[in-house]
Amino acid sequence: MADDDDRTLFIEAMPDPIRRRIAFDVVERNCRMRFGVGEEGIKAYLRIFSYVQSSKVAEAVEEFKRRFVPMLDQKAVQSTIEKASSPAREGDGGPAVS
Repeated sequence: MADDDDRTLFIEAMPDPIRRRIAFDVVERNCRMRFGVGEEGIKAYLRIFSYVQSSKVAEAVEEFKRRFVPMLDQKAVQSTIEKASSPAREGDGGPAVS
């Protein structure tokens, strides 16, 4: 999403199934390959996913996940989950334990 106007139009399309399909088709055309590139792809996915979430349209959120999560680099997803769920160790930048 290039600017605030594009982001606003994207978010406003979420309640309408036809406009949402068109918006998601554009995301797929422009981001399909990018989503599959490791951590950077996950960041791109999460940025656009946050726009969908901000629409507060549950159907759009579920449709976006169903359609685009399979495009993510699954090894990078697993690695990200493991990092997020493992306890911080000393020297890892986590909270110090005294």
